[in-house]
Amino acid sequence: MRSELKHLSQVSTTRGIISIAIEWILIFIAIFLIEYFDSMLTSLLGLLFIAGRQHALAFCVHEGVHYNISRNRVLNDFLVNSFAAWPIFMEVKTYRDNHLAHHRHNNTEKDPDWARKQSREWVFPKRKLPLFIDFLRSFLSMETLKSFYAVSGKQAQSKGLTKKSSLPKSYHLVKAIYYLSFLSVFYYFNFLKSYLFYWFLPMITWLQVLNRLRKIAEHFGIYDKEAEIRTRTVIPNIIEKIFIAPKNIHFHCEHHYYPNVPYYNLSKLHHHLQLDPKYQKEIHLSYGYINVLREATRLN
Repeated sequence: MRSELKHLSQVSTTRGIISIAIEWILIFIAIFLIEYFDSMLTSLLGLLFIAGRQHALAFCVHEGVHYNISRNRVLNDFLVNSFAAWPIFMEVKTYRDNHLAHHRHNNTEKDPDWARKQSREWVFPKRKLPLFIDFLRSFLSMETLKSFYAVSGKQAQSKGLTKKSSLPKSYHLVKAIYYLSFLSVFYYFNFLKSYLFYWFLPMITWLQVLNRLRKIAEHFGIYDKEAEIRTRTVIPNIIEKIFIAPKNIHFHCEHHYYPNVPYYNLSKLHHHLQLDPKYQKEIHLSYGYINVLREATRLN
């Protein structure tokens, strides 16, 4: 198993670049199809699909946190920030500080993700109506600012769970130039309305719903495990893979076992771990996200 893990932990920079590039190609194809067919149904499906691609880019940021886009750390952070994190208002360094603390202290008071979810909103099981209202609040952008605040790392810093990120002034200058350049281009070519419709709208609505569903699926609605191993792997259907769970994001138990295995090898890792009795005992496996929601609302 040790030799197999060494093989599965190998990272390909080429695959990392292609992984990010594919998402952008799919986004532009979706925009083209929305414009070409110009119908309500195409627009709805297209915007849901674009939010799914934004979700995939967020997962590329997550991969970058573990240097699973490239083992060259400078190149890894450049690629992730420029083509995945900054477009969705994330930052790989601050997210890394937050996320690695989550791995070290999974589901404990020192886990920043766990600490900020100690409220009635994240107590499970819960009734279907309150859960529906939670999702509705996410869709109506009522949780967007809170979400941005959390991924910025400032919430964890305010609680003393992570240290303030020390980024050089040159980094902030480059980041400012990045945003100003795109804003200028959008303004000059009159793309601001298109940006708001095709990018910002799905990001503050359906992407927030996907984020909530993923967070529930990863660590909530599990009642028979100790907190430290209260993690779920989901086996999605093809529709869920397209719109909800891109890039093997659903193999969350496997990721917690071996975070240095890149996403494209998580399926193989899953099959290997299934042969391990310890893994079979600890893993919580759900078939599809409908079953995840059933478990989250199971009151008996």
